[in-house]
Amino acid sequence: NSVISVGGSAFDGCSGLGSIKISNSVTSIGQATFCDCTGLTSIAIPNSVISIGDIAFHRCIGLTSITIPNSVTSIRQSAFCDCTGLTSVTIGSSVAYIGGYAFDGCSGLREIVSLNLTPPSCSGSSVFSSGIYSTAKLSVPEGCLSVYKSADVWKKFYNIVGVDDVVENAYVTCRNKFIKMK
Repeated sequence: NSVISVGGSAFDGCSGLGSIKISNSVTSIGQATFCDCTGLTSIAIPNSVISIGDIAFHRCIGLTSITIPNSVTSIRQSAFCDCTGLTSVTIGSSVAYIGGYAFDGCSGLREIVSLNLTPPSCSGSSVFSSGIYSTAKLSVPEGCLSVYKSADVWKKFYNIVGVDDVVENAYVTCRNKFIKMK
């Protein structure tokens, strides 16, 4: 319970690792921490984590869904790259930055939910595999639909839907931000 960071390459290549629960004291998951943990099917990221490092879950092909908690502010470069089994991702409300190739190669990805009222900024245009934009559904707070539809990277999704119960009062908040941006 005293561990505050899971360091770089800590479990790199542990193909037999099936699931892991990270302590609530951990605030960061380092670079390549779970890289090539091909047997990893389940991970619970606690609300204490604020950053997910470069290639942290690279090639974790056994993961089928991931929920990035609301405490996380950044998902670094290639964090979930080549997680081919990943079908759904929920991005927490505080994620402000997603690094390049973060979800590149996630060919099974079919559903992405972003809880943030402001579309997270993305490093480059290759955050997701190009084929995902036409096959995956992107759900965002209802009132923020137009903001996502005009934001770099996010506007590439063919199927963007607003979900009114994702965030209460999202419309008013996003509308006010949009007016200020004009």
